[in-house]
Amino acid sequence: MSYEILDTIADLYIPLLACILFCTLILSVNKDSKEVKVLKKVVFYFIALTITSYGVMFLDNTFKIWPHLMLDYSTHTAVSFTLVLSLYQLFPQRWLLLLLSFILYLALMVYQQYHSIADILTTLLPIGLLAAIFHKSIFTKT
Repeated sequence: MSYEILDTIADLYIPLLACILFCTLILSVNKDSKEVKVLKKVVFYFIALTITSYGVMFLDNTFKIWPHLMLDYSTHTAVSFTLVLSLYQLFPQRWLLLLLSFILYLALMVYQQYHSIADILTTLLPIGLLAAIFHKSIFTKT
């Protein structure tokens, strides 16, 4: 496939995940109160991770953290990871499909030379750590 076709595929990944997440949430509005409680937690988790993804980007732009390491913070990695983790909360039975799509997206970014593997891993480190903290505080509360 040409660079342009692969570029289009990469450009569609995040909007597709967002569309699936938002459509699922919208279509689930009329669920019973127990399911609505879970949906609210997923929304809160998504918002917290989205703020984190862009907050780390802001910190990087301000303090040049990744450039000091000769790396590039990958907002695409952070946001796609946020969406995949949020969708996993709604569709835990689809974890393999979500994981595979995410890995293929990361591989595509490396293949297209948008980011290096080091860029991706160093982006996933703080986002993953905060995602785990958020998950524990949001989903394990009673």
